[in-house]
Amino acid sequence: MTGTPGFSRAVSLCLILAAAFLAGLAAPAGAAEGGNGFSATVADLSGSVAVLNPDRAEWIQAIKDMPLTAGHVVRTGPDSFVEILLDNGSLLRLGAETELSLNELATGEEGGPVKSVLFLWAGRIMSTVAKLRDSDSSYEVRTVNSVAGVRGTQFLVELPNPDETVVCVYEGEVDVTASAEELPHKERSVKVAAGLETMLRGLAPPMKPFRLSAAMEELRPMMAGLNGKARTLRRQLQEIKKRRGSLPPELLEKLRLMRRQALREAKRFKNSKSLDEFLRAKRRARGEAPGGPEPTLESGKKDAADDSGAAPGERP
Repeated sequence: MTGTPGFSRAVSLCLILAAAFLAGLAAPAGAAEGGNGFSATVADLSGSVAVLNPDRAEWIQAIKDMPLTAGHVVRTGPDSFVEILLDNGSLLRLGAETELSLNELATGEEGGPVKSVLFLWAGRIMSTVAKLRDSDSSYEVRTVNSVAGVRGTQFLVELPNPDETVVCVYEGEVDVTASAEELPHKERSVKVAAGLETMLRGLAPPMKPFRLSAAMEELRPMMAGLNGKARTLRRQLQEIKKRRGSLPPELLEKLRLMRRQALREAKRFKNSKSLDEFLRAKRRARGEAPGGPEPTLESGKKDAADDSGAAPGERP
């Protein structure tokens, strides 16, 4: 690939994001979801918070007790936050200027595993995760270059920049895995214990875990408060489910429509055999001209790797 390093880096990031978006659409929508097809609730919020459909073309202003389900995208504005209670008892908090896709929210109500897959596109998410009942259950927060998987813990995932992921653990242990499958297996994953954090840049492997920075330590009281709130909300979960069902019928139907749009989007693109084909299909769906040859995933990977430049175990 020719051109300036900045352009190459931008192209590679776009390619990684597109691949991640395709993977998110292909995720199961969570067949065993909660009552009335919903599986999460807006527990608290402040400022500007919107619920969007997958292509971000439609949105609804979020309100307290609003139900959510797999396929919804939640976005916060400046000086805003939202707390979302999953039907499995886990509670997550999105900070200001954050965007999160609810890719999969299987509650296990029909005897299946409890599985939550969230995709963080921007900003910060704090999670206090309810203990999962069996080895098939899981809770994951994914980004463009990582997967953070837990089985009951308190942790934070933040994107300081589009190609950087920070994972901080306050209680328990988190497995952090790089999304770049080309990396040697032993380099792709690290276990991050309580009081430690790690970082991934571009397509580089995760750094060796190091002590929480002063800035992340300052968030410990907020995490403790979120955990205390989660314990209270779990005791009120059945009442909360009833309240969300009493919202205006037109609002509930609009939310269900957004979910159906997500499923159609997934069906449309799930058979794409390459990233190039996916990008072309997305352009056709938006009515855009092809605009010349598409860059390939391989042509962008080297540029992202060359730009990552962080020594393992060091905070930049």
